[in-house]
Amino acid sequence: GPPYVPELGAFGNAGSTHEHADFAVFINSVQWNFSAENYQSDEGFPKSGLVHLHDHIGTVLHKHATGVTLSYFFKSVGWGLNNTCISTDENITYCTGGQDRLGILVNGIALQDFSTYSPKDLDRIAIAYGNNSKEELAGFQGQVTGYSCVYSGKCEAPAGFELPEESCAD
Repeated sequence: GPPYVPELGAFGNAGSTHEHADFAVFINSVQWNFSAENYQSDEGFPKSGLVHLHDHIGTVLHKHATGVTLSYFFKSVGWGLNNTCISTDENITYCTGGQDRLGILVNGIALQDFSTYSPKDLDRIAIAYGNNSKEELAGFQGQVTGYSCVYSGKCEAPAGFELPEESCAD
């Protein structure tokens, strides 16, 4: 996608880091599938050289620049994220209000400032919108994969997971 010029000044250059984080998004308790082609970067269809998804693995973000925020990652795949709303690439927006709220857990800890958070290597990020209790949000955290450590070379691949050769589109 096009560069987001106002934010780029706060980020390091492409290649200033190489980190991976697991994430999952749940809208009204249903997990969104980011392994779909329209969210993936590849050599013929780069999304962002700073942060992206690839190899049809929709649960691991690949971060290649320091300071890149969660909000920027979602912009790179056509979504939006701020402290009260998340919006899909289909222009459907879900905002905190009434009984519904947007919640984010990173490694089991609730985030207050979603938009400026910069994912760290091996983070496990659960994002949920809906009428969810703290216990339900914690349950979503338990559904986040642990594949980032495989990509970062810090753990063995779990049974049934075959690590593709990383084909970044920097």
